[in-house]
Parts: sequence; C-alpha cells; structure tokens
Amino acid sequence: MAQIFKLKKFGLLIFIVLRAGSFTSEAQPYVDLLNIQGQLSKPIDDRSKDNTGTHTYFFSSDLSLPLKIRKDVLAIGASYSILKYRQWADREIDMNSLLLSFAWIKQWKNDKLKTSFVLIGRTNAYPKNSISSNNLQVGGAILQTIKKRQNLKYKFGIYYNSEFFGPFILPLAGIDWNINERLNLFGVLPGSMNLEYKLGKYINVGLAFRSITNSYRGTDDSFIRINDNHLKALADIYLAKKHVFTIEAGHSILRKYKPGTRISGETRYNDLHVNDGYLIKVAYAFRIRLDQEKQD
Repeated sequence: MAQIFKLKKFGLLIFIVLRAGSFTSEAQPYVDLLNIQGQLSKPIDDRSKDNTGTHTYFFSSDLSLPLKIRKDVLAIGASYSILKYRQWADREIDMNSLLLSFAWIKQWKNDKLKTSFVLIGRTNAYPKNSISSNNLQVGGAILQTIKKRQNLKYKFGIYYNSEFFGPFILPLAGIDWNINERLNLFGVLPGSMNLEYKLGKYINVGLAFRSITNSYRGTDDSFIRINDNHLKALADIYLAKKHVFTIEAGHSILRKYKPGTRISGETRYNDLHVNDGYLIKVAYAFRIRLDQEKQD
C-alpha cells in the first residue's frame, strides 16, 4: 500500500518540480511540499520615450505529494499560477495556468541507476477563456540518473510538450553534486541550475539560473509565446526546520514575448517589443531537506 515516504529510510530523492506553467526539472537536495511565491519584474528606467517599459507580475502556488511504493516513488504535483504582462502605455495581458503532474521514480536493482517518468497535463489561457481542449497541453519527460559516487550524480533525458506554437522537444542534462558539507550544485539544463551555500544554521545563499519557454491560448488559434531567462542571487531563511522564507533578486536575459497563430500546422508570429528588467521574488515553502534527513 502506498504511503508518504519516510525520508530517513529513502535517502536522496531525485524529484521533479513542475510549476509556473513552465517546465523546470530540478534534481535538488530538498522537497517543497508547499510553495507559494510572487515575483515582480520592471525595467530599471520605465519612463522610456516610446512608452514600452515591460512590467510582469507572477504568482504561483504549488503542492507536491510524494508516495513511496516499495523502492519506487509516485510524486503527484499540482499548481496554479498567474502571469500579468503590462506595457504601461496601452497593452495588458493576463495569463493563467492550472497544472497537474505525475512522476514515477523507478529505482532499479542496480542502485546506481534511477529513472523518472513524468506525465504533465495543464491548461494555459487568458482568464476569460473557459477550460477546453483548445487550451489544454499534454507533455512529459524521461530523466535518467546515474550515480557516479555518493556525492555526485549525472542526469540525462528528454522533455516534450504540446505547446500552442507546435511540438516542443528539449534534451535534458543535469547534475547533483554535493561539493562539500556547505556547497551544493544541482539542476537540469536548459531549465535550471543552482549553486547553494550553507552560510549558517538558518541561512543558505546562492545563485540560480532559470529558463522558461511557455505559451498561453488567446482566442481561437491565437496564442502568446513566452521565452524568458532569469539570473538571480537568493537567500533561504529557515524560520523553523521545515518553514523557509526565500528572497531572490536578479535580472532577466533575452526576454521575448511573441504573439502568434497556428493554423493547419503553420505557425506565424507578430512583433511585440519587450524589455529585460530586474527581478524581485519572495516565497514561502514547507520544505523537507533530504540531505539533513539523510544525516539524522
């Protein structure tokens, strides 16, 4: 019978985090059972002469439930997110995403090999759109983990999603490296990479890279494609053993928002000028540190 897994017995879990209407695959030394976050992005000078300063506001709430089944794990995830885009002259776009994911994490008899099979279903659309097959996306991923040694694991895989601009396929390559007792490097590219340093008992600091590719349904065959990259510094403050407050600050890189249409398998884009901008994010998480549980 499936039960919520006991981390002390299970050890380090390779967990798939699916959030924010975009795919981020992270091999990480913790599991967030609950994560609530808000992020603001604005250009440094939003008083541009052409009134094209880009402002974005992002909010998401994520739930994760990992269940142990013998040596394997079934991870069920759900999230809801809101992305608001503003160009303060005359353009406003609101986008919502509702996501449900299932990840089967298979531990093979050879304890150096572990495979994650992920199924993702979500609806991405403007708020006025009702949930329908027209704004439904289905995707998934396979991620193979190879344990080189106890503190070093490599990851390889592939990701697919039925984006509104067409089939979207990405190769995946990642690492989970406990460099020393204070320093961790983990993530799966091109989605994310994280460098974490344990500054003290209650504070971790680090650097994070995020790459987002996503699309939201407008009316009929129209959509908007989101390409965004974030480079941020962060601090995790542990208010208690499992309660974490996070603050991040950084900048977007090569941001592109591209309205378009896809008709009879042909995708066409329109021009939309957007600015890169600084980023401020705050978050709360109910977090299980797998590395600490393993040591206890």
